[in-house]
Amino acid sequence: MDPKSSALPRDRHIFAPGPKRILSLDGGGVRGILTLALLERVEAVLAKRSGRGSEFRLCDYFDLMGGTSVGAILCTALAVGYPVSKVIALLREVVRDVFRSSFMSFGGLLTPKFSNETLNAILVRELGDTTLGSDKVATGLAVVMKRLDTGSVWILHNNPLGKYYEPRRESEVFAANKDLLLRLVVQASAAAPSYFEPQLMTVSADIEGFFLDGGVSPYNNPSLLLVLLATARGFQFNWKGGENNMLLVSVGTGMTPASRSAKELSGRTTGLMAVDSLKSLIDDAVVHTQAMLQWMSASTNPKIIDSEIGDLADSWPLKERLLTYTRLDLPLDRLSLAADYGIDLAQETVERLRLMDDPNGVDLLLDLGRRSAERIVTDDVLPAKFDIKP
Repeated sequence: MDPKSSALPRDRHIFAPGPKRILSLDGGGVRGILTLALLERVEAVLAKRSGRGSEFRLCDYFDLMGGTSVGAILCTALAVGYPVSKVIALLREVVRDVFRSSFMSFGGLLTPKFSNETLNAILVRELGDTTLGSDKVATGLAVVMKRLDTGSVWILHNNPLGKYYEPRRESEVFAANKDLLLRLVVQASAAAPSYFEPQLMTVSADIEGFFLDGGVSPYNNPSLLLVLLATARGFQFNWKGGENNMLLVSVGTGMTPASRSAKELSGRTTGLMAVDSLKSLIDDAVVHTQAMLQWMSASTNPKIIDSEIGDLADSWPLKERLLTYTRLDLPLDRLSLAADYGIDLAQETVERLRLMDDPNGVDLLLDLGRRSAERIVTDDVLPAKFDIKP
């Protein structure tokens, strides 16, 4: 089969000519519900513009969906055709049934805090034996994870022309991407250290890989990696760059600015300071990704990166930007929520919402996302030039 001439929706998304649209979803544990609140509004705006109403799905619009950790779970559900409302119900179930810590785990120090078995049971029910190469996956799909035994970042995707999609010579003995079970792939991407057990997956005839949450790499926000996937020749998508040719919509799980004083930090134990530093590395990677994308893109809603370089809107040295870029996120900061969205919360409540493993914050996060979505997700940040023509 020549995938370029295939009738499968996935292959049409990947290989058909014309503008391309990428959806990137961050990791963030239970805060993924905030991602879905924003996507609910994205779905409503695009459904109205498409004229398809309730029949519209985000996988009809986006040609590639990719995610890390909880973002991998969400984009996989969207890629197999779930409406956002169903994904919200699914994530609420995951949070309710999975994010229940065992006392014997001692906060994740001795054993993982949460049960892989419970999460796996939900994924088995929803995805069954659907594989990454299945025709049930209606669009391009990419999942980011960390392979710890080799220290490498893996991005597994369903492009039929990809090098590891399937063996093409008898000498090639690797496990074909197309045959990997989606439920194992997304569970590997979500296997956050101390929260869930690592995921073992067969990668060749006699080798198992040891996989962890993609968030322990620079790609908790996988946006830059997805742009590389779409354009680097080795991945075989070979999409054309340019601000009229490619749209990237990147959705976060809530911005959490550092807010401790130097005096407070100086009183921390060495162990806690090490944990703080590791968490800060993830934050640094998110800021770096935002800076790089605003620098190289025509950004629809640029944010100030820092007081010296501003928002980088006029810094790209070439004539044309590489793509059009939209970042959708909500600050989990008391002052910003009050000033920008008219939402007044106690500082203690905001700090609880920043946690990635507290199921008690889900309802409030969903409410915050919905209350702010109309101001965040406007027609301007979803440019009409990328609308799918009937």
